[in-house]
Amino acid sequence: MIFKPVLLKKVLSGEKPVTRSPATSGCKPCFYKVGHTYSIAPGMGRKAVGKIKVLSVKRMKLVDIPRTDAAKEGFSDRLEFLKYWHNLYGEFDRNQQVWRIEFELVEQYGTVCACCDGSGIKWSDGRE
Repeated sequence: MIFKPVLLKKVLSGEKPVTRSPATSGCKPCFYKVGHTYSIAPGMGRKAVGKIKVLSVKRMKLVDIPRTDAAKEGFSDRLEFLKYWHNLYGEFDRNQQVWRIEFELVEQYGTVCACCDGSGIKWSDGRE
C-alpha cells in the first residue's frame, strides 16, 4: 500500500489506522482483503518500510466520513481530510464511493522523513 511520506509517518506512529481509496463503479470488490498483510511504502517504486494487516473494509460515500474517522485518517477534522483528498485526486464528488480500510501496523523496519519525497528512509537495522 502506498502512502505519501507525511501520512506514512503517521501510519508508522500509530496515528493513522484508517485510509480511504476510491472505489470503482459497479460491484468490483476492494483489492485489500481482511486478514491479509500488505507492505507499506512512501511512494511507487520505493522500498517498503513495514507491513500492515487489514482489519476491516467497508464501502461508503466519501462525504459520509465521521469526525472520528478524520482523526483516524491523520487529519484534524473532516474539512482538512476532504481538502487533502481533493488535492490528491483532483476532484471532489459528494457521492463518490470509497473503500474505508482499517488496519494495524504489524511490522516496521524503517522510518520516513515526512518533509521529503520518501527517499529519506532510515532503516531499523542500520543499513543505508
